[in-house]
Amino acid sequence: MESARSGLVGRLATGRPLLIGAVIIFGLVTLAITGGSRTPGFATPDSITAFIFSVLMLIAAPSVAAAFSPRDGWRRILVFIAFGLALGLVHFTGERFVESSVADPLFDKTVLGAALALAAWLIAFRPAIGGVLRLAMIGPFISILAAIAALGYFALDGAAAVSSVIPALSLSMGLSMVIAVEVAGDFAGYFVRGEDKTGAAAAAAHQAVAPTVFAILCAGSAFLAQLLFPEGQSVEGETVWYAIVAATLGCGSTLFISAGSMSLIRVNEKIALHENWRRSDVRLTWRPVRKLLPATSAYAVVGLVLIGVVLAVFETERSMAPDIATFVLFIAFASLIAFVSLRTTILLLAMLIFGNLFAGLLYAATGALPLSGGEQLSALALAAAAFSHLALAWRDSAHPRLNAREVTETAMTNGVGKFLVTMAMGVSAFLVADVSGLWPGGALAAGHFAITTGLGLLMAPALMTVISARYNRY
Repeated sequence: MESARSGLVGRLATGRPLLIGAVIIFGLVTLAITGGSRTPGFATPDSITAFIFSVLMLIAAPSVAAAFSPRDGWRRILVFIAFGLALGLVHFTGERFVESSVADPLFDKTVLGAALALAAWLIAFRPAIGGVLRLAMIGPFISILAAIAALGYFALDGAAAVSSVIPALSLSMGLSMVIAVEVAGDFAGYFVRGEDKTGAAAAAAHQAVAPTVFAILCAGSAFLAQLLFPEGQSVEGETVWYAIVAATLGCGSTLFISAGSMSLIRVNEKIALHENWRRSDVRLTWRPVRKLLPATSAYAVVGLVLIGVVLAVFETERSMAPDIATFVLFIAFASLIAFVSLRTTILLLAMLIFGNLFAGLLYAATGALPLSGGEQLSALALAAAAFSHLALAWRDSAHPRLNAREVTETAMTNGVGKFLVTMAMGVSAFLVADVSGLWPGGALAAGHFAITTGLGLLMAPALMTVISARYNRY
């Protein structure tokens, strides 16, 4: 069997994983400590502690519960019940014995409810996720370390207040999880194909370079669009740079440390077994959809949705805001630069635009208040990075012997598990900023991200089939 390409990044991440990991962690810790000591008023210890507690409750705890839940349905229900009882015990203990307001995120009912909902999502989709979440467990811890290091850099650079950069930090944490999940999923895939752990980790790191570049460009695009069209928001030019720095620290660190850790773990046949089980479960679930979605039906679905969207837009008199339109244009260029594929860019943009338009129409139908430009753009930046899981899976599923439906089935089998994990982690990343009191708009951004990615996921199979059939590639 021909070995997968490892590339320079893959060889660097897995050649000396302990050395590379130690250097990266030392640099992040040094940056965090130096920045905090130079300007102690920038981010108080209480705010940082509340931020860390929020991450533990909304990212780490649900991830651990879902990662070690079994495949069997009844036992998964028992794990969920046990997790709920543990959260109830935490809440009871906090109300009775803890008086410090710093630990409120650990005991707040809203936070515990959100953690329970996120755990329910991950545990419910455990068959489609497989072992990806367990392999990506290092991601949340690296993302929070990189976020605190980014805070240190912002302090050294003279940022006015922590509240002005928290949206960039929340986005960077979500993007870091995108990369952690991408590396974990690709590692499992390469390991199943027969690569040893070092070769699989190196190939996964090489494969994740393009998504990492794209994620960084997404962060910069969101805040650049805000700078060009502030709409009453005070957006400084430095904020664009801060967003790029935070995303680079988070995504770059996660890429190298995730790949390096996977080259060091003790592997056995369970990794391949879990991945094969995951693919089998997804294919079984997908069969009814495949029968209902030949190319002609996919054309009909996309056509009807387009007509419905156009009619709804005229009826509600809604149009795409200039900052959103500019952001979409930036994302198109970012995708072309990172993925060097026009068809991949078309699919990614179609999912993103469909999801955002449907979300806007849903707000109009329910009478919900529209989001601010900053909240919406942050959510769309993370959604674009999340959609790259599906777009790249579709691109890599190309094969002359597969027709359009088979390409879609292969793409969804390879990409949907990573996408489902990223949806949960993205919501958590935005909620963390809200519940820790650092960004009041975090919950709105989380909601918009969830709606956009959920609706985009529903449209993804039809869009994949239509584009595959339209270009006669397969």
